[in-house]
Amino acid sequence: MIHGVLISKGGAERTLLTLSHLLREKGHDVSIFVLAYDKFKTFSELTEGLNIMPIFKVKPKSLRESKSVIAKTLREFGIAYGMIKLSRMNFKSFDMVHAHNYPANNVAAMIRRRQDVPAIWGCNEPYRCIWKPWQDTKPTFLGRLEDISINRPLRRLDVELATWINKIYVVSEYMKNKVRALYKRSAQVIHPGVDLNEFNEKVKRDEIREKYDLQGKFVIVTAARLHPIKNVAAVIKAVAYATKTISKNKLIIIGEGPDKNRLIKLVDTYGLKENAIFTGEVSEISKYYAAADVFVFMPYDEPWGLAPVEAMACGVPVIVSNEGGPSESVIDGITGFHVSSNKPEEIASKLILLYHNEDKKFEMGKRAAKHAMNYSWDKMLKHVEGLYQSALLP
Repeated sequence: MIHGVLISKGGAERTLLTLSHLLREKGHDVSIFVLAYDKFKTFSELTEGLNIMPIFKVKPKSLRESKSVIAKTLREFGIAYGMIKLSRMNFKSFDMVHAHNYPANNVAAMIRRRQDVPAIWGCNEPYRCIWKPWQDTKPTFLGRLEDISINRPLRRLDVELATWINKIYVVSEYMKNKVRALYKRSAQVIHPGVDLNEFNEKVKRDEIREKYDLQGKFVIVTAARLHPIKNVAAVIKAVAYATKTISKNKLIIIGEGPDKNRLIKLVDTYGLKENAIFTGEVSEISKYYAAADVFVFMPYDEPWGLAPVEAMACGVPVIVSNEGGPSESVIDGITGFHVSSNKPEEIASKLILLYHNEDKKFEMGKRAAKHAMNYSWDKMLKHVEGLYQSALLP
C-alpha cells in the first residue's frame, strides 16, 4: 500500500488502515509506505499490527494548512522529493502496488514503469489542490500565477502518469465521471466499507443522551473535519432557522480542524451557544450517531462520505447535499433527504419535517439501517481482491 500522509483522521485514512487489516486476515502480506506518519494523529487503534514505513519523520504543520504561494511551492517540492525517493525503492519483491490518493498514484505509476510491478490506484478524488482549488472562485493575480507555474505542470504530469496505472477504482459514480473527464480512463466503482459490527441499530442510544443531558431534546449530529470545504456552517445556519420551530434542540458537532474558531463564533452570532456542543474528535462515534434524531452532512464536492453511511447503519435518517458522493449513498425520501448545500433553509425544512413526524423519522431510520448493509467491508474486500486478480493478468 502507498498513501500520501497518515497524520489525520478521515474516511480515506480509516479505509486504508481497515482494508490493510482485512487483507492481512485473508493471508496477504501488506506493507504501508507513506510520506509522513503520526500514530497519535490518525486512528492509532487501527495502526496496531501494521507495517507502516514513513519517508519523512515530520510534516511541518504550518506548511500543511498555509495557503500562501511560497508555502504551497515548498510543500509541492517536499511531496515531489518524497515521491522520487519512494519510487526509487526496490518493490520488485511485491506482487502488487496499491496506491491511495495523491501522490501515491504518481509513485505507483513510476514503480509500474521502472520496475514492472502491477499497480492499481484507489482514487478517493483527484488531488484537489491542483485540479480544483475550490476556494479560488475569484482568483487573485498570485492565484493565477500559482496555477500557471505550479498547478498546470502538475496536472499534465498527473494525467501522463495515470496512463501507466494498470487499474483504477473510485469510491462513487460521481468520481468515476471525474476520472473519465480528467484522465480519459475508465474506473471501477468500489464503495468504501463500513464495519457493521460497530455501526448498527444495536448501538445504545441513551449513553450519549445522558452524558450531555439530551433527554427530551431533538438531537442533530454532524461529523466532519472542521474545514470550510466541509460546510459545517450551513448546518449551524440551518439549526438557527429550525430553532424558531424546534425550541428544544441540540446540535452536536464532531471533529477538529482549522475552521473551528470561525464556527464557534458563528454559533454565537446565531444565538446557539446553549444549543451547540463541539465535542472535538471522539472515540466510539457510533454512540453519537445512535443518539441522534437526524444526521446532517453538507460538504462541497464530496467524493463519497463515510459518515452518512455509518449514521444510516445506526438507524438514523440522514440529510445530505444533493451533489457528489453522499447523494448516491442516501436514497432521497427513503433513507433521508437530498438538499442544496447552499440553502440552509432547505435543510431546516427537513429538520422540521422529521421533528413533527415521529413515524416518518422512525421508518426512515429503519430503511437507512437496512440500506447501509449494502456497504459492508466484506463486499469491498471481495471487489478489491477481484481487481488485484484482473491487474495481474497479462
